[in-house]
Amino acid sequence: MFTQRLTVKQIILSIMLTLLWLPAGADQEKISIQLKWKHGFQFAGYYAAIEKGFFKQAGLAVSLKEIDFKKDFVEQVLAGESEYGVSDSTLLVYHLKN
Repeated sequence: MFTQRLTVKQIILSIMLTLLWLPAGADQEKISIQLKWKHGFQFAGYYAAIEKGFFKQAGLAVSLKEIDFKKDFVEQVLAGESEYGVSDSTLLVYHLKN
């Protein structure tokens, strides 16, 4: 019997592709969450909330944006490229300085 073990990368890619194919309702507010790193298990709560439909029930169509190393992820949130960000107190410090 042949069994294939999926890697973490394959599982995450499968989840992300599934999310791309799910239609967002017209009445849902589209928001993005800027992650402080690449897609991974540290953000499992967000993936689970999307998969379980918690954001959808709240009227939100959520997209997760992984870090772009060419940009400062904090500046992306402060500039409005993403509505929310996952970080530590760095976001608050940037906000207070702005």
